[in-house]
Amino acid sequence: MKLPKDLKPVLAKISNTSEIANEVYCEVVWYNDETNEWRSYGTDTFEFGEQVLSWKYVEDCFDVENKILDLIFKYGGIDGSHHKQWLIDQVFRIITGEDYSEWVSEWNDGEDGSETYEWDEGVAP
Repeated sequence: MKLPKDLKPVLAKISNTSEIANEVYCEVVWYNDETNEWRSYGTDTFEFGEQVLSWKYVEDCFDVENKILDLIFKYGGIDGSHHKQWLIDQVFRIITGEDYSEWVSEWNDGEDGSETYEWDEGVAP
């Protein structure tokens, strides 16, 4: 997993698997690249072996709707199913962020194995 390169806050999906708990939750945290460790803002997160599963910068969380609406406004009216598929792919890239490749792999999986289906990225207008 790619790690943040600065001290900006990130919204992280965190896994806590221990003798008393098995949960996944989200929390705003930060990554200290000098010590190579995730840190919380005043909670005991990461003191019991919690792991970050995925993350995105907090500032990016608030731009998602506007980015999607801008794309749909700019490209939604262009004719051609291959262009519409490109628009769908772009929306999923915004929504899934760092997890895009994992999402596509899961989508491609099916009854015949990992390449049962093939995600279509479409054609840019």
